[in-house]
Amino acid sequence: MKQKKFSITGMSCSACSATVQRAVEKLDGIKEVNVNLLTNTMEAEYDDSRLNSKEIITAVKKAGYGAKPYIRNDEEYNKDSNSVKSRLILSIIFLIPLMFVAMSHMIGIHISLLENTVVQGLLEVLFLIPIIILNRKYFIGGFKSLFKLHPNMDALIALGAGVSIAYSIYVLKRCAVLNLNVMKASELGLHFYFESAGMILTFITIGKYLESKSKSKTSSAISKLIKLTPKTAIIEKDGIESEINTSDIKSGDIIICKNGMSIPVDGKIISGNCSIDESAITGERDRKST
Repeated sequence: MKQKKFSITGMSCSACSATVQRAVEKLDGIKEVNVNLLTNTMEAEYDDSRLNSKEIITAVKKAGYGAKPYIRNDEEYNKDSNSVKSRLILSIIFLIPLMFVAMSHMIGIHISLLENTVVQGLLEVLFLIPIIILNRKYFIGGFKSLFKLHPNMDALIALGAGVSIAYSIYVLKRCAVLNLNVMKASELGLHFYFESAGMILTFITIGKYLESKSKSKTSSAISKLIKLTPKTAIIEKDGIESEINTSDIKSGDIIICKNGMSIPVDGKIISGNCSIDESAITGERDRKST
């Protein structure tokens, strides 16, 4: 049996991680699969005589996601956070004038140019297009998951925004044919929902930004904890003490922990007594157990 860790891209919700897990579990030779949405990783245990990592990666890609052998890189979380932040700021910049064009007459601001409903609709489309381009990943990922019959959160976003845009285009075409102004269009119940699509995409991006910041902080905390782990440990075998790498410790090994040393792995105390600082694990200041 072989264990390997993979980086997974394109996941946005628990439905995505479940889809990836089901796709890999179907492979012949897989013993166990664990997909972590928070870290965008997957750990697989498989029979390397019947299956290899390329086949696992291919199965993930067929499910509509990306995969590659895992290489720890904490900078990826910061890059993702900065990318989402840039998309969010630009989306807000275009959303403000879009909302003004759509809502100005509702708050008592009357602009002669906007009295023509067709002009109003075209201006809304003009400000919405950049927001769609900036957040196109929701449409790409959402419709891809729909076509593969594994809808995820992106599919819901794509459908919600897509229906608003499609209906608004139909209304804009009808207004152009009837040559209506804003008042007549309102009387006939014709309304644009371009601003609704822009709001959906922008508010979801706010959530994605907060999520990416959370992931970045979590990754940083995990990285700091890993750095606290000692690289070597002292084990006792047949009455002889020897120093080995922490990664070489096996179940059943007897580990010698001397004064001032960090405990390399979880275990049970079988001899002696001590006071242990657990604050790095519990988060409590000066937490000790004896």
